[in-house]
Amino acid sequence: MCGVKLAKKPSSGPFLGTPGVNIVFDHPVSVADVMNTIIGDDLTRLCTEQSNIYHRQNEQKWKMLPKTLKWSNITPEEMRKFMGLIVLMGQVRKESVREYWSTDPTISTPIFPQTMSRNRFEYIPSV
Repeated sequence: MCGVKLAKKPSSGPFLGTPGVNIVFDHPVSVADVMNTIIGDDLTRLCTEQSNIYHRQNEQKWKMLPKTLKWSNITPEEMRKFMGLIVLMGQVRKESVREYWSTDPTISTPIFPQTMSRNRFEYIPSV
């Protein structure tokens, strides 16, 4: 995904803030809308562009993999959804990534398959 290097080492002092997302949403429409509020267009666009560039730079190395044959560029909307699902994974704990898309009524979490297919979700981190 999108890598960022820090210019200087962060302070190692004690964390005094409140952990987690501290933005209150009255009526979020979608996971992508929530991520747009938290991250914004510039970072989303940068991560999208860099992920697509990375894929193009490495597609020869991956040309025989089935997921590469089905590849299409990530859109900013998909990147927002992807990042939003990553944030949700920190809140809704499962044993494996595939369980987030489970249809088993005892463990299903519908927001995941409603937001993005499992296959597309799994393709994006490989770029």
